Amino acid sequence: FLSLFKISTLDAWGDALYINVYGCDVYPPYFINKDEMFRCPNPTPQPGPTVAFFTSFVLIGSLVMITLFVGVVTTSMEEAHRLQMVEFEIETRIRELCNERSVTTSQLDIYRRVFAMLDLDGGGTIEGEELRLGLQAVNIECSDDQLENWMKEVDENSDGVIDLIEFIIFMTNMKKKAMEEQEARKLTEEEAMNKRTTMKKEEE
Repeated sequence: FLSLFKISTLDAWGDALYINVYGCDVYPPYFINKDEMFRCPNPTPQPGPTVAFFTSFVLIGSLVMITLFVGVVTTSMEEAHRLQMVEFEIETRIRELCNERSVTTSQLDIYRRVFAMLDLDGGGTIEGEELRLGLQAVNIECSDDQLENWMKEVDENSDGVIDLIEFIIFMTNMKKKAMEEQEARKLTEEEAMNKRTTMKKEEE
């Protein structure tokens, strides 16, 4: 194992090759007839298979594997950097959106928690059925066409799903619609009350 490790690091691997090709009783020359420990266990070496083994081992162990290792590390770092940049762009877009639509920090935290609850598969996006379940949880019923129209309003990249940014836009749109409906009902009630008051005065 120590010899294989030295060969894989290209540390005097040529000596190991020649010892196996010529035999340790011939190579290296300064070991000849010095000690019994340098006697060759195989006096008839086979140069062909030996050269093939060492060549393939050096190519795979020293060149291919280190290249693959460096490639994997480099690719992982590039992927991590890309994900970090995407996350930074998303957070920047969220901050701009919150300033544009007057979303407070507490509201943003609520939107994040609701989005995480609706994202059942953990894919970072919400599909139509997941959004329907969320609307039903707050007692909002909608038809398929209505749900599709709502999703088209916020689906900026037209991929059929809603990410966190689009979900914030959706929630602010729903809040705006709810306030408009509330104001419309209030105006209707005021008009009805004024009408009843006018009719009462006319009767008097």
